[in-house]
Amino acid sequence: MDATAARSIDAVRRFFRAYLRERNPEKTAHCLCEDVRWIGIGASGTIGQGLEAFRALLREEFRAIPGPRDYELRNARAFVCGADCACAGGELLLSGTSPDGEAARLEMRFSAVCRCLGKEGRICGIHISMPGQGRGTDGFFPASLGETTTAGMSFRSKEQAFELLKNSIPGGLIGGFMEPGFPLYFVNDNLIRHLDYDSYEEFAADIQGMVGNGIHPEDREHVNHVVSESLAVSDHYEVVYRMLAKGGSFIWVLDRGCLTTDRGRKVIVSIVIDITQQRRLQERLQRGMASLERKNAELGAFYQVVVSGIAKILDDPGYTLLYANDQFFDNLGYTREEILSLFNNESLRIMHPVDAAATDKSIRELKEQGRFSVKCRFVKKNGESVRIRLDGCQTSESHDGYNVIYCFYTDIEEQERRDAVYQRQQHFMSLISSSIAGGSFIVRAEAGRPLAYVSDSLLSLLGYTRKEFEKACGGKLSGIIHPDDRGRVPAACADPQSDYYEEEYRIRKADGNLIWALEKGRLATDEDGERIYICILLDITDRKLRHDELVQRTRQDPLTGLYNHDYARQYIQTYLDIHQRGHASALLLFDLDNFKRVNDRHGHLEGDAALVRFAEILKKQFRSRDFLARTGGDEFIAFLQDIPSEREAEAMADGVARRMRDSLGREYADCGLALSVGVAFTTERTSYNLLFHTADEAMYRMKGKGRDGWEFVLDRAERAFERHLLFKHAFGIILRIDLDSGQYHIRYGAHAVSARLPSTGLYEQMLGGALLHPVLPEDKTMLRKNLGLAQLRAACGRGEDVLSCEYRVRRTSGEILWIESRFHFLRNGGQNLAYNVISDVTESRKQREQIRIAEIYAFTLQDTSDEIYELDMERGRYQTIRSSGDEFLPLPPEGTLEELQRAVRDGMIHPGDRERFDRFHYRAREARNGKPGREDFRCLWRDGAYHSVSISVLPVKGSDRIFLACVMGIDERKRLENFSSENEQLRQNRLEDERYRIIVEQSRGIVLDLDLERHVYYAPGLEKQFVCDPIVREGPMGMLRSLEVHPDDRPLLDGFHAALRNTSEGETTLRLKRRDGAFIWCRVAVTVRRNAAGRPTRIVGAVTDVDGDVRTVRQLRYRAEHDPVTGYSNLAKFKLDATRLLVARAGRKYALWHCDFRNFKYINDMYGYDVGNRLLKYWADLTAASFSSEETFARATADNFVMLCAYRDIAEMETRFWNAAELLGHFEELASKRFRVEVAGGCYLVEDGDARGIDDMLDRATMAQKSVKPLGGSRYAFYSEAMRKKIFYEQDLEASMEKALHNGEFRAWLQPQIDIRNGDSLIGAEVLARWQRPGRGFVPPSDFIPLFERNGFIVDLDAFMFEQACAYLASRRSRGLPPLRLSVNVSRMSLGQKSFLERYTTLRERYAVSPGMLELECTESLAIKDFPLFREVMARLPGCGFRRAMDDFGTGYSSLNLLKNIDLDVLKLDMEFFRNTEETPRERAVIESVVSMAHALNMATVAEGIERPEQVEFLRAIGCGAVQGYIFSRPVPPDDFEEQEGRFAAP
Repeated sequence: MDATAARSIDAVRRFFRAYLRERNPEKTAHCLCEDVRWIGIGASGTIGQGLEAFRALLREEFRAIPGPRDYELRNARAFVCGADCACAGGELLLSGTSPDGEAARLEMRFSAVCRCLGKEGRICGIHISMPGQGRGTDGFFPASLGETTTAGMSFRSKEQAFELLKNSIPGGLIGGFMEPGFPLYFVNDNLIRHLDYDSYEEFAADIQGMVGNGIHPEDREHVNHVVSESLAVSDHYEVVYRMLAKGGSFIWVLDRGCLTTDRGRKVIVSIVIDITQQRRLQERLQRGMASLERKNAELGAFYQVVVSGIAKILDDPGYTLLYANDQFFDNLGYTREEILSLFNNESLRIMHPVDAAATDKSIRELKEQGRFSVKCRFVKKNGESVRIRLDGCQTSESHDGYNVIYCFYTDIEEQERRDAVYQRQQHFMSLISSSIAGGSFIVRAEAGRPLAYVSDSLLSLLGYTRKEFEKACGGKLSGIIHPDDRGRVPAACADPQSDYYEEEYRIRKADGNLIWALEKGRLATDEDGERIYICILLDITDRKLRHDELVQRTRQDPLTGLYNHDYARQYIQTYLDIHQRGHASALLLFDLDNFKRVNDRHGHLEGDAALVRFAEILKKQFRSRDFLARTGGDEFIAFLQDIPSEREAEAMADGVARRMRDSLGREYADCGLALSVGVAFTTERTSYNLLFHTADEAMYRMKGKGRDGWEFVLDRAERAFERHLLFKHAFGIILRIDLDSGQYHIRYGAHAVSARLPSTGLYEQMLGGALLHPVLPEDKTMLRKNLGLAQLRAACGRGEDVLSCEYRVRRTSGEILWIESRFHFLRNGGQNLAYNVISDVTESRKQREQIRIAEIYAFTLQDTSDEIYELDMERGRYQTIRSSGDEFLPLPPEGTLEELQRAVRDGMIHPGDRERFDRFHYRAREARNGKPGREDFRCLWRDGAYHSVSISVLPVKGSDRIFLACVMGIDERKRLENFSSENEQLRQNRLEDERYRIIVEQSRGIVLDLDLERHVYYAPGLEKQFVCDPIVREGPMGMLRSLEVHPDDRPLLDGFHAALRNTSEGETTLRLKRRDGAFIWCRVAVTVRRNAAGRPTRIVGAVTDVDGDVRTVRQLRYRAEHDPVTGYSNLAKFKLDATRLLVARAGRKYALWHCDFRNFKYINDMYGYDVGNRLLKYWADLTAASFSSEETFARATADNFVMLCAYRDIAEMETRFWNAAELLGHFEELASKRFRVEVAGGCYLVEDGDARGIDDMLDRATMAQKSVKPLGGSRYAFYSEAMRKKIFYEQDLEASMEKALHNGEFRAWLQPQIDIRNGDSLIGAEVLARWQRPGRGFVPPSDFIPLFERNGFIVDLDAFMFEQACAYLASRRSRGLPPLRLSVNVSRMSLGQKSFLERYTTLRERYAVSPGMLELECTESLAIKDFPLFREVMARLPGCGFRRAMDDFGTGYSSLNLLKNIDLDVLKLDMEFFRNTEETPRERAVIESVVSMAHALNMATVAEGIERPEQVEFLRAIGCGAVQGYIFSRPVPPDDFEEQEGRFAAP
């Protein structure tokens, strides 16, 4: 057995031993994974996820049932189903005792999914169930391993209890699928009859099969909202709405439902209770309460006037009191006698001395108008002063010669305080509105969010008048919100766990322009108890634009506008993590070959323009949803999501290559600009690095085969799909159907099918014949309609993955079975397939139906407060089936019927109902017709009050002596809230108070109010949040000065205070210290009010926490200006910093460097990108450590660094370079592998008065760097005009090379090869290229050959020279000259062309050159750099008629090793071997050994570069075959070669 399977079985055994025998929750939990899922049977809650939840469930069960259980595991087996995963299964036998004391045995099945963690297996999913054949004939109801409250009930008792419950409800049961419109799932007969329908068909037709159509149109949105919110947090809901009845009428219902599943579809099952009567009573009660509230408000208004006091006074100097009510004296605390004795009834003397004269004057002036109202203070008996509003009315009545005035005295102390608070809040709100660039508004918390209030500041922000705003909005702010953003705020408000939200969206101003706004809202309640949202709206357009700009700068490539490499990695990896299964994605990697020539020949500006144009090609070729990025200098990627097929990726790659060739390829043909493409396709779980590496490998394979190519990787196979189906449906019959041809083949289960069904044939014939034979007649039409070949092809064409159908068949025994036919579609390349899995689902359908009934029963019992009893008339006993526990008076769980009747009648039933209860009890005992008996009574509950209950009694089917009794509470208890009212001003103040509080909270600020005239300084929460001195000692601004500011920001605070001396407003952003010691960014905004003399009278302001915004902006700016690999400046920031330093250099000398690493690509390829990145970071750290603040550097691209260095003299610059190069070689990860890291640098010295831009300076440093890049070792060069001239010279050569080849400026010259062993005879010649430019003479080969090898033109020159050689040999043959073997040089790039051998062989055959007359020379360096390619070509050359030669042997380090593995015809010894050979015995010995070895390997030897006779004699002496060099002849034109042929002896 596999180790993984064995560990899985062991984990299952340990689980059951700990769970059943030891009953130890910790040991049991130790057998499980952290993310365990379980499914079991039972009414105690058996579905869940998570280890902690399972551990809690175990503890609860073990406390309830602590004892061990006897069990036995049988047929335990397991099989591996993935990496370190296995599926285990078997049988579980439980032994125990039934309630009647008999031995019982329960057989169950278990299945588990296990994961191996190290050497131990853990369970990550387990399912325990009773098989269908293990249940009795009574059916299926929930059970558990332990005891339950219904353990003693039979199935029929439970079923009858459920029927009794359904029949006791004034309504019924209904179910719908959790889909739009709630398609009808089922409805019971009770509800159909309750709605006055005659049949199920009539009901279904009336609602058109949709439960949602049975809901009143005005209630549907509310129902959808309540159901979705409730099911988001639990699997139950409760909602009230109006339901359609027959004839178009509606009834009010209470709908209580729960969520379940049926065959993979979510289903809602609910109890619907008719509450129409209760609703009408409730509405009448509400109308009565509203009328009462209005009258109460009227009385309250009068009370506010009357209770404060009424008085009748004289218009004399002391305002003598003639009469006053009791409330007047109570408010002042005096008795009538005390007023008379102390003040002689003169009310003016009771006033506050400060207010008496002013109040008297006001009354005298105002009383002539007939009515007056003044405010003043009265002094109470206890010495306190109270503010009073005195409302008076002068009458025509007089007394003692004075007119009589009637006055009302109102205590306005509280009102004045509220007004003061309100005024301050209004002032603060105006301050906040002016500082937050926005306004406030209120909306009702209902559908559509209608507006209830809009502030003037909001109208000002948006530029509307109030009338224009109402017309534009239509009562809802969404009217002017951008259509794409309208759903954002409702979605943000949908969270039931939070009463606060923030959301950003675009909103239209009056001038038609859109701005970005931030809405902040908090849920509150207004004075009428209605739910509202109090909101503020902030203009964040500038912040949004800055934020978006910074985000784009961090994500986008600044040149092309595509995404950059870092964001591409993050985006693609995130996508792959989310779509680990069920996706088809492709990554296309593009590389512009020879792009460096475009920069070198046409300049960097034109090169940048070419990159932008290629980016436009990508944008036009790909879909809008495809992800495009520039990942390097000339490298791009395209990530295709949900690519329809493999062919689509291929077509995309071809399209880009075609567009590239037709545009940029033609325009830059002189540079050889081409495109290489690598494609990686996947449908499985993968990572960005793996996908990129696959595409990268594919692309570089194509580079070796030729340009403008692409490589494709496919990882999807029909065989894997078929194995998956066989594993998943091992007990079914599987047919493979070719949808294109219509043929089918039984792939699995042929042994189980009828003999009428052939194993292969046409699908349509099989469907119409053998397959339909046992199908019931009523299902045959459905099968033909849904499962025909045309329907399968259509489903496959729509992109569906699965199509299923269930139908019934009749066996020969007459038994009817349910069959499921499930089709799995596979689109593999150009082939469309369907795999048909046919399975018997009879048992699973029965189980689903029984589970559904059980769930409804369990849910009904859970959500009702009823009590159910089982009455056994034959035994004279009862038992409690369900007890509410909380409402009814407790009864013993079981006992005799006499005890039950006595306890209920005498202890619970109202005395007035007992006689009726006796009659009902007698009738119920005698019931035999199976119909329930029901009657209502008043019953005593636990709260000591009588409540209405309904008692129903039903005989159990099959027994006339067992009854079920259900007691249901029908009293709708109501709790009414005390309603109090205030006058309109107080309600408005409370609303404004709530609005002010929320706005302050949402603005995250602390409000300051410094009243300089009253010396009141108000700053709530300032000293709690920030470190400061709450006691002001230095004047009104001392409170702000005492805030502890970050040392770096202290000048900002001083400047802020200095500015406030001369201005009315000030604002600054700085870091303040919190109480926890942390500094946070805050914005301090202050407004100063001054009097006519310019002296400050009041200072108001706000301190707002903006730490998150500031840090986000700073972080985005950092990412936009820094390189993600090194953490230092990127090129854009370097240019800014370098320009700033150069402008302010003031005589300081600067040098601009451009450095890069040699063979950095090999480091990435051999050791990985991580090592390469760490090398870049190491170099950046070294540079940063040696640089001063007057210097700067950056990583420009890949391994290129640019640096601006200050220096005193050239020697200092050279020393710094060599020190850095030495330290670079100490990079441990490569030094330990003996890999020498080398750097090539170019330096431009910035002269005084140099007016060149930074880009021009960088171009010159790059020129210097390129001059030493081809050389070995760490090197540097200073820019000089000679370099510039050389670059221009090479650019001139490149510009004319195509034309020169076309005009025949390149010539084939020959240098003879002499056989020194046979009389110095001529045996052949080497073909060498010479370029003669008209009017300019010969171009040295050392000038153009290395240049052509770098730019790739060497491929065309090689082919031209080879054809010239073929043509010359054909000419010699036609002129009768003797045969001559020619040796032609072939470069590495030519050898790598995929059509190399075919092209050269075709030329040889075209000119009829005999085999063996042409010898192709390849250098030893080629063999070292690309050994597999060299070996492959060398092996194929003889078969194509060519001889093989290795040129420059001895210049490399692996020559002997190469000779061991490759067969050659000729070994050409490099001239470096023959320096001072006559004076160096050691070198002579080496050469002699090489020649001897060549002879032993059957290779001819040719020595090159021979110039002296002594060398010829030495080579002749050691047996060298031939020589080539100036000693015999220089390279000459063919005509001159033929003239001197006669000098050499015939071979």
